[in-house]
Amino acid sequence: MKIALYELLVTVRNGGIQTSYWETAKRLAAMGHEVHMYGGDGPIRWRMPEGVKILTFPFIRREKFPDFGTRFRKFSERLSFGKHALHSLCENRYDIIYVRKPYEMPIALYVKKRTGAKVVFRSGGTEFYVGYKYLARRLDSFLSCSEYNSMQIYNYCGLKPGVLYNGVDTKRFRPLPKDGGLMAKYGIREDDFVLISISRLVGWKGIQYGIQALRSLRDKKIKYLVVGDGEYSEKLMNAVRDEALEESVVFTGNIRNEDVPLYLSLADAAIFPTIGDDDAFPNAVCEAMSCGKPAIGTTKGGIPEAIVDGQTGFLVKPADPDLIAEKVDTLMSNPVLCQKTGRNARERVVSLFSWDAITKQLEGIFYDVRKRV
Repeated sequence: MKIALYELLVTVRNGGIQTSYWETAKRLAAMGHEVHMYGGDGPIRWRMPEGVKILTFPFIRREKFPDFGTRFRKFSERLSFGKHALHSLCENRYDIIYVRKPYEMPIALYVKKRTGAKVVFRSGGTEFYVGYKYLARRLDSFLSCSEYNSMQIYNYCGLKPGVLYNGVDTKRFRPLPKDGGLMAKYGIREDDFVLISISRLVGWKGIQYGIQALRSLRDKKIKYLVVGDGEYSEKLMNAVRDEALEESVVFTGNIRNEDVPLYLSLADAAIFPTIGDDDAFPNAVCEAMSCGKPAIGTTKGGIPEAIVDGQTGFLVKPADPDLIAEKVDTLMSNPVLCQKTGRNARERVVSLFSWDAITKQLEGIFYDVRKRV
């Protein structure tokens, strides 16, 4: 098949959606498909196999449009990109156009009308707008990244997309020995029980409750690595000082994406204390699990679709630091259980969420929609 992966930001910035495009592109090419990646003028490039062609076009950045709201600006930015990419999209006569942002639906569906290309859209969130349902009804395949996200869409517009989960690079995210250099850098001892949260530091991610959980674990040898940065970082640092937990909590700031598996190697367990509803699918949870780490997460968003309570980690109520502390203590006091839970976590991700498995399912969907008249 001849497939267009269409996403303005794929060559402009790094992020979960953008990573999904690159991972999908290289695997579809390895399956023998001709893949064209459409992105905006920008510096990001991944090393791709033969069979992947990268096409970039100019666009007007959202900040230059009148501030009638974030979604208006995003939509305008995408339309400015589509204006320049449209001729190529029509001229290349694709079998499939694959998009993951709802703002790309109008351009993709226009090309469908002009060329007969099939349009497959996979949602990663709730960026709804007037006309969303009208456009979604005209897709050849309407997908979402989790059951949770599928129900969000159903509750908004009465359409229930199928589910295709996000993927994890299980070869890169794998169990590794603890990195000695990083242990020395952050003052981690061999007998420390290391917890990790990798997250944007915003309030709804709930890191404050991970910190509060340490209050009842003061007599334990624990290091809690908080990896990331964001608008909430100062409040979190103040909370650590207020609780006199400076010896236990380490803020690393942002790290390079390629270093994430090394940081996960330090951990005995990962904590995801989310209190908001924005995690449609918990990529960071699955990456930690893929590295063989038991995961403690809340029941918010798509997290329960990743963690099997009591088998690959634990699910806890949101905003309940005492329950987080209880689950941490359970893992600390039973090393055999901790190791078994970590192995189960790795096996679950490899079988259900690996990029190879997800892309194979996506290829099947492409073949199915191509057969339809």
